[in-house]
Amino acid sequence: MKMQVGLKHEEAQLKEGSDKTDLMLQDLEKESKKVKLKNEEVKAITAACTEMTATQRESAEKDIQAALPALHRAEDAVSSLDNKDIVEIKRTKTPHEVIKYIFDLVCIYFQAKLSLVTPVKKVEKKQIFLKDSWYDSGKAMLGDTN
Repeated sequence: MKMQVGLKHEEAQLKEGSDKTDLMLQDLEKESKKVKLKNEEVKAITAACTEMTATQRESAEKDIQAALPALHRAEDAVSSLDNKDIVEIKRTKTPHEVIKYIFDLVCIYFQAKLSLVTPVKKVEKKQIFLKDSWYDSGKAMLGDTN
């Protein structure tokens, strides 16, 4: 009799352990499904990002190829300059507006200081332009041989 009571007690513990194990397995299956869904979501996002990156790369390549001829022309133009051209610009007290704006672009290229963007009315043309950076940075760039 004592053995039967002990056996029933152990059977009850075994059933309790089996029930807990079944619950844990069910929870594990639920979590596994969630992980699979998340994994599929991540794969979809990765594929979309990869496609978008490829598209942007192609677009950038096209832009670069379109810009290369202008770059080569600019390099040729710069190569054609000599010291007398620079001296001539230095001697000019008030250079032509185009020269001032070109030096603004040079300042941007070399990340030099620019004037604040300020509208300026040109008297002779009665139009509004932006203030150039000639007096702030352009003239100084002529003296910088680096």
